[in-house]
Amino acid sequence: MRTLEQLLKHCEASGLTMICAYEDKEEADYEGTSAAEAKDALEACDEMHVWIVDERKKHWGYAFIVNDANGDPEEQIADHSTNDRLDAWMNEGEAA
Repeated sequence: MRTLEQLLKHCEASGLTMICAYEDKEEADYEGTSAAEAKDALEACDEMHVWIVDERKKHWGYAFIVNDANGDPEEQIADHSTNDRLDAWMNEGEAA
C-alpha cells in the first residue's frame, strides 16, 4: 500500500494534475501539479477528495482522503478508484 505523500510526489514527477476538493471538484481548493500545495489542500479538512488527470485531462485516478487523528500514513488514503492507472500504481509490487 502506498501513502498519500508517495502518491503526490509521483503525480508531481509525472506531470499529473491533482484536483483537491472537499466535495465538488468544480470548486477545487487546489488544482495543479505541486505535491506540497496539494498536500496542504488535502490536509485542510478531516475528509478530502483528489481527482488526478493526465496532461490531456483524461482520468488517471481518484482517492478519498481521511486525515485520521492517529496519523497513520498508510490509512490516509481511505479509498481509491479501481481498474485504472491509480489502482495499478497503488498495487505495484504486491503479491497477488
